[in-house]
Amino acid sequence: MRHSGPTERGLHISGDGPLRSEIEAVCQRRKVTDETPRVIFHGSYSLAQREAVLLEILRDANLLVFPTNMAGEGLPTVILEAMCAGVPVVATYYGGVSSFSVRYYPDLPTSIRLCSTETFMETVRCMIADIRGGRVDRVELREFYQRHFSDEHVELQWRGVLGRGRAGELLTP
Repeated sequence: MRHSGPTERGLHISGDGPLRSEIEAVCQRRKVTDETPRVIFHGSYSLAQREAVLLEILRDANLLVFPTNMAGEGLPTVILEAMCAGVPVVATYYGGVSSFSVRYYPDLPTSIRLCSTETFMETVRCMIADIRGGRVDRVELREFYQRHFSDEHVELQWRGVLGRGRAGELLTP
């Protein structure tokens, strides 16, 4: 399995979802070749490879697009990983993805955009225009991740739920 680095411009597709063969067929019809990579298929990878592969792909990524229509979808970790890397996100608001709203996170950066499947492509176009126009703050996105999803923040939340202090002592009411 060859993982093309993000320095190869184009659309990077990871995983082997149910539409992969259809997407590959579209690329073949449009004469996308290895000599002029526009769509790079990374395929699936093991859990052990996940961190290295995602860091390689996200390192210089401009945008993560996550189009899903699965209502039972949980909160995809790739969205959290993109935020941690400061990569803007456009996703459909199905399943757990819908929890990224100003209702739950009043400080939600505008570089995380949720939309319907009907407005998905227009939302992607708008995000690309904002990225090109310098209106996307990658630092703000990383800071949002740190405030809400970093290991340190999650640990403090769990300690509060479990009633334990930093050193593992029980907290008294």
